[in-house]
Amino acid sequence: MMKKKIVVVLFIFWCMTGVCFSADEDRDKDAGKKYVLVLNSYSKGYDWTDSEESGIEAVLTPKKGVVLMVEYMDTKRIHTEEHFRLFKEMLANKLRETKIKIDIVICTDDDALNFMKRYRDEILPNTPVVFCGINDFDRAKMEGFKLYTGVNEKTDLPANVDFILKIHPKTTQIYLISDLGTTGKLHRKEFDKMVLLPRFKDRVKFFYYDDIAMSELKDILSKLSSESVVIYLSFFKDKRGKLFTPSEAIPEITEASTVPAYGVVDYMLGYGIVGGFMISGFEQGATAGRLALGVLNSKDPSVMPDVVMESPRITAFDYRVLQRFNIDVASLPKGAVIKYEPETFYYKYKRIVWSFIAVVLIMTMYIIVLMVNIKRRIRAEKGLQNILKACASFFEFKSTDDFVLRIKALLGSLVNISGRVLFFKNTHDDSGDVFKDMVFIESDANMKVRPMAEVKDSIDMKVTDMLKDTIAQKKNTYIKDAGILYFANKNIPANTIFIEGKKRFDNLDKSILEMFTSNLGLTFDNFEKQKLEESLNFAGQIQMNMLSKDSEGFAKTYGIDLHAFLAPAKVVGGDFYDYFSIDDTHICLVMADVADKGMPAALFMAVAKTLIRAIGAGNPNVTDILYKVNNELNKDNEDAMFVTLFMAILNYKTGELSFSNAGHNPPYLLSNGQIRQIGAKDVGIVLGIMKDALYSVETIQLSKGDGVFMYTDGIVEAMNITHELFGEHRLEKRLASGVTLPAKMLADMVLNDVIKFAEGAPQSDDITVMSMFYKT
Repeated sequence: MMKKKIVVVLFIFWCMTGVCFSADEDRDKDAGKKYVLVLNSYSKGYDWTDSEESGIEAVLTPKKGVVLMVEYMDTKRIHTEEHFRLFKEMLANKLRETKIKIDIVICTDDDALNFMKRYRDEILPNTPVVFCGINDFDRAKMEGFKLYTGVNEKTDLPANVDFILKIHPKTTQIYLISDLGTTGKLHRKEFDKMVLLPRFKDRVKFFYYDDIAMSELKDILSKLSSESVVIYLSFFKDKRGKLFTPSEAIPEITEASTVPAYGVVDYMLGYGIVGGFMISGFEQGATAGRLALGVLNSKDPSVMPDVVMESPRITAFDYRVLQRFNIDVASLPKGAVIKYEPETFYYKYKRIVWSFIAVVLIMTMYIIVLMVNIKRRIRAEKGLQNILKACASFFEFKSTDDFVLRIKALLGSLVNISGRVLFFKNTHDDSGDVFKDMVFIESDANMKVRPMAEVKDSIDMKVTDMLKDTIAQKKNTYIKDAGILYFANKNIPANTIFIEGKKRFDNLDKSILEMFTSNLGLTFDNFEKQKLEESLNFAGQIQMNMLSKDSEGFAKTYGIDLHAFLAPAKVVGGDFYDYFSIDDTHICLVMADVADKGMPAALFMAVAKTLIRAIGAGNPNVTDILYKVNNELNKDNEDAMFVTLFMAILNYKTGELSFSNAGHNPPYLLSNGQIRQIGAKDVGIVLGIMKDALYSVETIQLSKGDGVFMYTDGIVEAMNITHELFGEHRLEKRLASGVTLPAKMLADMVLNDVIKFAEGAPQSDDITVMSMFYKT
């Protein structure tokens, strides 16, 4: 029995000891905590208060050992002495019952600060107070109150008015909207000071509404003239006692207003306010939080930091409202925050966009290099065409004078020369004095021909030295921007010509001039002229004989409607087309343009056409064909000739059409009465330029009656007498009107349109078309 009593006594002692230890542990845990009472003037859900609360929490919540106690006074809804007395008793009772020692109080807005000034010494004696959101803070009002600091809240109405007048220079009336609450009364004081400012007296009239029913206010705002602007300050209770939250009042006011409404506090954004120089609730709270943290960490809490008089504010605007009133974003202050902008594609896919840009830049550089080379080639080609055209008529010159004039005109079309061109006739026979066998031809109105001995001293030494070098070397010579053209044929009336350029002659200039001297020499050799004509005729025959001609028979065999046509601009063209069978189910359609003219183009075309047929036999893989053809054309292609080509492979039993584009004009698909380009998405490199170039393939399904129209650039680049191009838009218009026509009629209709458009102008390029409709 005694043992049981001892056990009971020990158990009770152990329990009591545990309770004591537990209490001691709780006290130890609470000893390191700092309690912060956040006393809000208004209610939760009021945007301004929520913003201040967010700023306070952003600073203090991350700090270990800081505990926030948040209270709301709700003075926007009720503002009576009885309310303040009851709230004081409630707060005092809560602190008394929880036995929590408040280390510091943060007051948001004027009512909370006034409450603490009135009751702090009664419920929280000697507790430091930090305030924020205090309208137009006055140090004199804090005399006699110790342990107070905070941050001032001051709306800058004059700055907003200045900004409004800058953005809306025609403004003559400004309407300010407020109420009779605590904040509204402070706004009224600031307004009364502002209207007295000299810069506004004769500039604009102000109208202040703070005691008006919402319906009356909306009626006034709906009738404002275009010279008016509204500034919203606050409107929580109207004349009839009806309460409003900002999310209720601001949309009603801004929707009723026919003119822009600006604001002074950031919580107003998003409800129809344009924006302006705005006080930031978040920054108010964050500043107060930092002040409170400094006091909590201070070794001497009785020494309070100075009040922050510069009110934190932002310059912010609502993009949607700017758009509504056609306010240019560029007119806003530098660094302004634009909210509610639509989410752009760039913002959402920034990394992809930059990756794409990098790829595009690399490709663009590559394309630029190609384009420069192509442009140089085109210039050389046009230069050669001009030379050939001019040389063909040089036998028609009537005199030396006529010859000299023709030469000057031709040189001016080939290279950028100055007006200084000197003509000489050289008959030197490799012995004796060079100038003894040379005469000078004056290219003036008289066209005199004089021996060099008479004029040698009057000609630049640079010219005479270059003449000696040229005749000695028997070829063209160049020094920077000067050159002498040498013709071996001594029958030419002026076979040594000095020219001076407006800039240094580059390699292309020299190449063109070499072609000029070479071809002019050939022109004066009847045999060479005959060879040239024969070679051109032969090249033309090669080209035309190699083209597939029985399109009607081919079409019947494979259940399609097909027609192709080629009209070379000269005797020899650079275009070609082809169609042939690959295997029992596939046929191949080809449209191509060799980037050259004459015999080289004809030979290159013959090689390309032969390779395509050879590699395409039994191989319905369009990308494989192009890959292999390209590599074969690239071999030993020292002249860097190339061909643009569009290839399509049709399964004539199923209607499946696969195709690839090697730098060619994208063809058109004709389907369901509509047209659209195909092969424009992934255009590959031209054939013959780059080894191992890869080509992409696209596949579409043709239905009965669907067609494809292929062409070369001679169609869209056909030029009329005013140098206007036929263009894709005319081609598309004609195709759209003939989608149901047979292949031949459609092709003929397009060709007739081009011929009619270019009537009176020479054909500048080869014209080739192919139209095919699927019938099976």
